[in-house]
Amino acid sequence: MIIYLHGFSSIGWGNKSKYIAQHYEGKVFAPDYPAHDPHNAISFLQHYLVDLQQQNPNGGSIFLIGSSMGGFYANWLAQNFGFNCVMINPAITPWLTLAKYIGVSNIFGTEETFIFTQEMLEASKNYAHDPQNLREVSRLILLDKGDELIDYRKTKKLFKNIARIITYENGDHRFSHIEEALPEITKAIDSI
Repeated sequence: MIIYLHGFSSIGWGNKSKYIAQHYEGKVFAPDYPAHDPHNAISFLQHYLVDLQQQNPNGGSIFLIGSSMGGFYANWLAQNFGFNCVMINPAITPWLTLAKYIGVSNIFGTEETFIFTQEMLEASKNYAHDPQNLREVSRLILLDKGDELIDYRKTKKLFKNIARIITYENGDHRFSHIEEALPEITKAIDSI
């Protein structure tokens, strides 16, 4: 089962998850969850994964694909529960990069809004990458060098010894290389 975790102000069934689902028909799940609210996001995702496994006892292992904040949460879930994952332009310090979004924000592609607070921003620190808690999991990190929100060099430095990292020239935070990266994603999924 492949679980796609969307980013900060996104939705489960966006462009990347739909593209991946075309190649893994019936195996991709893309929940909408409160990515802006770390405590509620982690609580939701933990319950969601347990429920999914109970409803699909023969569904096989879980593989996570997370983009931006979804990558941040995928890493935390990998550290704490041993899931293998792909992280696409993952947020690594959201308490710094998301500060400018405090207040009311829109959910991309919908009419919905949400309120992002200073408390939520600070709460993200509780789910930061912990170099002392390194499970033996497979991590693939896909980075666009042109990402306007996250410095790909910091991500490479943080994960250099524990992940396979592929960088793509130019691009942006939305990761414009999804088609080019699909064989690498497939290879990571098929290796479990």
